[in-house]
Amino acid sequence: MGWFNKRKVSRNSGREIARDRIAKGLAGILNKMQNGWAAWMTRQTNRLSPRGKGIAFFLYGVMMACACTYIIISSLSGKTGGLSTGPDDRNQKVILQQSEAVDRKMPAGIRGRIASFRSLLDSLGQTEQGRRQRDSLLQSRPGLMDSITRVEQLYRYQ
Repeated sequence: MGWFNKRKVSRNSGREIARDRIAKGLAGILNKMQNGWAAWMTRQTNRLSPRGKGIAFFLYGVMMACACTYIIISSLSGKTGGLSTGPDDRNQKVILQQSEAVDRKMPAGIRGRIASFRSLLDSLGQTEQGRRQRDSLLQSRPGLMDSITRVEQLYRYQ
């Protein structure tokens, strides 16, 4: 029965141990800040009379009702305002246009590396084990082929 009392040997590297210590330190700091904030809020609330607490609660309710009414009305009117949750401009695709003034060619090193990578993927697809490796690679890195195509487009159109 001695094997049940053995401690499990941790295989964490020094980096992981340091990260854990930092995370625990930050969690402790955040906990102290939260406790301080809660204690301050409790002291402020205890200073108010029951009537003052009722007035504060009423004002908070009126503010939240106004905010909700504003959001509902602006969504029904179709006007886009400051609180709009429409599509983000940063996520739109960039349309590349060919520039005649700047005609840069893709460097031979990059062109060779891309060609050798494409030939490697083609050769992997010819055997069953190779197809599994290729599919595993493309599944673990879903944007890899898109990135290569994008690099080729950037060099082609710049």
